[in-house]
Amino acid sequence: MAENIVSITTKTTKNLKKEKKKKKKNNPQQCLQADQGNPRAVSRRSELFQTWKSMAKDVISNCKTLCKVHIYRIIKSIQTL
Repeated sequence: MAENIVSITTKTTKNLKKEKKKKKKNNPQQCLQADQGNPRAVSRRSELFQTWKSMAKDVISNCKTLCKVHIYRIIKSIQTL
């Protein structure tokens, strides 16, 4: 009975080790190289990049206007004192 349990556990650990070897982490450069052959994926990536870039610009401009408003309010409150 104990021999059966040992053999089962060794088989499962061997299988797990094989599965770990099969799984590969996604390498960004490999993704880019794979996408170079696929123009649709390349265009999708560039669209996403442009979208993120424009969103970042919007956030930065909103922060600048908020900062200006706060600075203006602080100056006004100091002047009223």
